[in-house]
Order: sequence, then C-alpha cells, then structure tokens
Amino acid sequence: MHLTRAISLIGGLLCAASLPCARPAFSAEAAPPEAIAAARSGLPAFLEKIPPEGLGEYGFAPGDRLDEAYPGKPYLLHEIPPAAIERFASEDSVDSLLAPAGVWYFPVMMDGEARAILVVDRVDGGWVAVSLGQASLAGELNAIRRQWPASGGYDPRLIVSYQAAAYFFSVPQVGGRNLTRIQAPGRGAVPRAPARRYAAVSDLAATIEALRPEVEENIRRAR
Repeated sequence: MHLTRAISLIGGLLCAASLPCARPAFSAEAAPPEAIAAARSGLPAFLEKIPPEGLGEYGFAPGDRLDEAYPGKPYLLHEIPPAAIERFASEDSVDSLLAPAGVWYFPVMMDGEARAILVVDRVDGGWVAVSLGQASLAGELNAIRRQWPASGGYDPRLIVSYQAAAYFFSVPQVGGRNLTRIQAPGRGAVPRAPARRYAAVSDLAATIEALRPEVEENIRRAR
C-alpha cells in the first residue's frame, strides 16, 4: 500500500494548548493516559501547519474548522514480523503472528468521521505526537467501523506489514483466524469507502500465503 504523506514534528516541540473539553469523550482503556494527553495537546500544532492548498492531503476541505477536530479512540498498531510469516502454519491464529509496534494511531475526528491519523510514539521515554497524515487510511477505517461498529460489540485491530507497506485489520469477535488487507484508495481527500467493501473478512492462512512472496521479494530487493 502507498503510505500517504505525513507532517512530522519531532523533538523540541512546545505543546500547544489542549483541545476544548467540550469534545466528545472516548474510551481508550488500553492507551496510557500520557499517550492520550500527548494526542490531545499535540494535534493543534500539526493542524496549524497545514497550508490551505494542502488541506486535501490531510483529509480536510476548504471551509472546515480545524479547531473542531479532535483525537478519537486510538488503535494500538500491531505488526507482522517477517519471521512470523516465515514460520506460519495453517493452524496458527492471528495472535501468534502479531507483535505490538509500540505506537498509537489516533483517528482525527470531525463530523463523526475520521479525517486523518495522528501517530503517537515514545520519544526519549515520553509519549509524543510525531506525525499527522494518512487520510486515505482514515477513510478506510471509517468503512471498517461502519461495517464492524462498536455498537455491535466489535473492536477491529489495526495491523501493519512494514516490509509490504500494507495495512490489515482483524476482528477478534468473529474468531481468531481472520486477517483482511485494507485497500489502498490513493492520496488526497478522504473517500467515503463503502462499508460493504469489508463485509466479509479474509481467511488468515490465505492472506498470509498471498503476503509471503511480497514480503520475501521486498526484503530481497532491500539487501
């Protein structure tokens, strides 16, 4: 998948003022409070750096009030290490493949939709908002959430293969053997992807078998 352009702001960033407390509350029990605080305080500085002509790159449109954007419920990003793909057996579960990537992906919400992704990572022992972007991924997550909503008891996990530059999701509530590749709609404004795109989850073994040669080839080319 083509990973979209992101604004990076790492290092000596002085956090901007926190977002107004009138934002809707969200539940992120697994996210450290410090990571949530970093998302809330760090987002305004990124939004201020978006030039008017670049709004579409970050999921916004002319006329949007960026001060109304806020971080939504985050995803703890998981990765599929190449070694896990190499040793994968048909009876394995998704959990046996995954390793925490150590970063939190916060959907940047406006009008009930994710517009972009704010990445929060550990820097020098503390949590820091480090990038804003990936509007196309945000659009796909909207479709996944419409198909697999929290109101139905679903909590999809977000997964990445760095070697394939591809994102996936898994829905634990429908079993431990599903892994679905997230489609890459391209760059630019957030598309409203149809929820039916993700109405059926993919079989884990089939997804890994399709992913294996891609990962192996990309590793070979990088050597």
